[in-house]
Amino acid sequence: DLTNSNFEVFSCTQMANRIVLTGHISNPTDDSWIARWGITEIGSDGLETTRYITKADNNYFYSSGIKEGIYHQPIFKGGYLYIIDGVLKDSKVYDVKVIRFREDGSLDPTYGGYLGDQLKELGFTSASYPSGEFVIDSNGRALVAITSAPLDSGVRQSAIVRLDNRGIIDKSFGTESKILIDLESTNIFEIDSNNFLALGGKSSTDY
Repeated sequence: DLTNSNFEVFSCTQMANRIVLTGHISNPTDDSWIARWGITEIGSDGLETTRYITKADNNYFYSSGIKEGIYHQPIFKGGYLYIIDGVLKDSKVYDVKVIRFREDGSLDPTYGGYLGDQLKELGFTSASYPSGEFVIDSNGRALVAITSAPLDSGVRQSAIVRLDNRGIIDKSFGTESKILIDLESTNIFEIDSNNFLALGGKSSTDY
């Protein structure tokens, strides 16, 4: 039993001797924040801990708005829990947010931020409701695939960017700081420390 009975769990990640749960906090009487995302954990005794719940103002309910939240698998690596996904930046603008938690459950304020403006500087506009599939390499850097808004042709593509150890786009990666591929809703998988696989859907104007 979770403290918040409206917590809809979408994914779980092993973190040391605990299982971290991520998902949505639904409110059946108020659609204006039906998709707030939340995070909590289950200890080795099978009981919910209070490490995230007691930090509710900063961690447990991240931001408000519909169509935001953790749709993809967070990653625990090198002592940090990484989350990259779409959030509501203000009352009207959705963006891709990069964050990580320390093992004690606290948010690392020195890492990450919003990717939208950084992507625009690279000539790339993300989709209206962005989300990012990602992996963390052996050096603690994130490779993130983000789907674009429709191009002039009506199709979409994805940009793959690399984030440095601060969670900021690495300008030395790819061509003009990114790799463009003609796929959308792109997943990234690690084959080994130097090779990665991108898998996504092929976009067209009529399907």
